[in-house]
Amino acid sequence: MMISQWEALHKNYIELLWKFKDIAGFARSTAIDFVNIMIPQVLKNPSLNIEQKKNTLRDYMNHLEEVRGGSKSLTDSFAQLQIGVDLFCEQWRHLVKKPHFVHCITQTQEYGQRLAELDAQLKPLQFKIAALKITLCIVTATRTSISLIDNSSLCRESVCDASQSSLKKAFSRAEDEMEELQ
Repeated sequence: MMISQWEALHKNYIELLWKFKDIAGFARSTAIDFVNIMIPQVLKNPSLNIEQKKNTLRDYMNHLEEVRGGSKSLTDSFAQLQIGVDLFCEQWRHLVKKPHFVHCITQTQEYGQRLAELDAQLKPLQFKIAALKITLCIVTATRTSISLIDNSSLCRESVCDASQSSLKKAFSRAEDEMEELQ
């Protein structure tokens, strides 16, 4: 609930920020227009009488009032956002002061510690399992060699080569497993 509330506040802030940039950009261009157009072409224009200048300025002021209304609305929206953020902060302070929240933090830390302890205990077991696999491979290769010697009319040299090859494969697999553990 708090996450969605914060996300809504953040989204509102971003939207207001973009509106603010639009209004600020418009205000800047309006000020530039006033200095570069209204003053030289209207107010300093000797061919316009006072009444024409007043009417032009009145029209210009009416246009600025429309912009001012958007600016006022934006100011109110930022004030509402500030109230929303303050309320969120108060709810957060209240939540983190609750005993169950503190208990959850403590419990999470305890679980993290226990997990680290178990992980530390698991590493040596993984190495022992890898060592047992190596031993099993050696025993299997040795049994295979003995079986070949007993049941074969092959020369002992061929059997030894086969046994050596089998042991090399066993050791290679064992080395791979040991590297994975590290």
